[in-house]
Amino acid sequence: KIVSLILTEGTKRIYQMADGSTETRTGGTVAWRNNNPGNLKFEFKGSADKTVKSKRSKEKALSDAKKRYAGVIALDQWGNAIFETMEAGAVAKAHLLKKLHGNKTMPEMLRSYAKSDYSGKTNYGAYEATINKAAAERGVNLKGKKISEMTEAEFSALAEGMVRAEGVKK
Repeated sequence: KIVSLILTEGTKRIYQMADGSTETRTGGTVAWRNNNPGNLKFEFKGSADKTVKSKRSKEKALSDAKKRYAGVIALDQWGNAIFETMEAGAVAKAHLLKKLHGNKTMPEMLRSYAKSDYSGKTNYGAYEATINKAAAERGVNLKGKKISEMTEAEFSALAEGMVRAEGVKK
C-alpha cells in the first residue's frame, strides 16, 4: 500500500510504502504508475498538462480529490490521481461511473468521460470496440443499456473493457 508520493518526474514515480520501504515505478502507463485504472484526473493551474484551463491550485485539486474518493494520496504533475492501491482506484472509477454517468449508455458516457488531453486525441470508436469486445468475451451485450441498468456482470465487463482501453500496463 502506498502512503505517500516522494517523487513524480516524467514517467517515474517513487513511493513510500506502508511497510517503510520505497517503490519506484518507471515507464508503463500512467494508470499503472498511479494505481488509477480510470485515469481519474483533477486539473489544476500550472500542471504539466498545457490543455488545462483551471484556476484551481494543486492543493485545492488534491483536497477535492481526497474528499471525492477514498485512497487518494497525491496528484502527479498532470493532475492524475494517485491511489494507495489499484483496488482503491478501481472503486473510485466505479463510483464515478455510477454517480455521474448512471443515466447514460456506454457511448454517451465515453463522450464526457474520455477527453483529449496531453496524452492525445481520444479515439471513441476504438474505445467502444474494446469495451464491446470485453463484453462479448463475457457473454454480455451493453448496447443500449444505461449504466444504472447494467447487471453486475455487465458493469464488470464495462470496467474491464475500460481498463483495456485505458491501458494498465507495467
